[in-house]
Amino acid sequence: MPRKRATPTRRARKPSLVAALSEPRAYDHDVASVRVAETHISWVFLTGEYAYKVKKPVKFPFLDFSSLERRHHFCEEELRLNRRLAPKLYLAVVPIGGSDEAPRVGAEPAIEYAVKMREFPEDARLDRRLTAGALVAEPLREFGGRLARFHAQLPPLAPHQPAATALAAALENFDELRADLRARGAHEVAALREWTEERAASIAPIIERRAAEGRYRECHGDLHLENLLMLDGEVLAFDALEFDPRLREIDVVCEAGFLAMDLVAHDRADLAYDFLTAYLEAAGDYDGLDVLRFYVVHLALVRAKVRAR
Repeated sequence: MPRKRATPTRRARKPSLVAALSEPRAYDHDVASVRVAETHISWVFLTGEYAYKVKKPVKFPFLDFSSLERRHHFCEEELRLNRRLAPKLYLAVVPIGGSDEAPRVGAEPAIEYAVKMREFPEDARLDRRLTAGALVAEPLREFGGRLARFHAQLPPLAPHQPAATALAAALENFDELRADLRARGAHEVAALREWTEERAASIAPIIERRAAEGRYRECHGDLHLENLLMLDGEVLAFDALEFDPRLREIDVVCEAGFLAMDLVAHDRADLAYDFLTAYLEAAGDYDGLDVLRFYVVHLALVRAKVRAR
């Protein structure tokens, strides 16, 4: 969930490659048909057994995929980051050789690269399962414990001025939301901005202490329901933020708060408490409750900002 407005300085122009990768003959395994999903930064080619994610040659204020070398690097980063929590889903970075008009996945020299993934059904995503009434507490509790253990094994970071950085990130939400608000919304958001500034001042020493105690780690960075799925009976997190380390090098309780906030936003506070309780019990990080509300409000405004575009 990128934090900055997506104003491209360079458009993605690979229509011939996209068309050619939509053909079964482009792949080094049996494919009956190919479906293509598109986001503002990637194309995903769904072949039935595997999915191939190709980054678009774009440059935004928050990412730069404009060269083949950079796209290769960020494919490798995507694989590295996501194999930590979803190793059965993320398989490899593969070259695409040949030409834009006649590509061959797995061939070299590479004209492009793709992240090769195990394809999963769309209804496995937790936002879809919640809408269908199929999301229950136990897998979320299990995931909460597993997430806490994952955070615990990560090397601690030493962020520079974490309290000031947290406030700056929170205030950026208000600046970006201003253009999208009507008068009533503007009044409410102004009150939230005042609360954010006051709360940030009161918890600044706690944020600094938590950073000194090693509570900042290289997290997933985008832990909401659309980036979680049920696969083989367990919740897996995918699509970690590979393009900007600042968005994933965060306080671990901020990461847990992201999923809790999203569950509350979907009117499932009960599931949010189940997940968060399991996380805190496994982590033993009850001091995180002192800063959790600040992060939850910040992340809720990130969510509002993204949906206002």
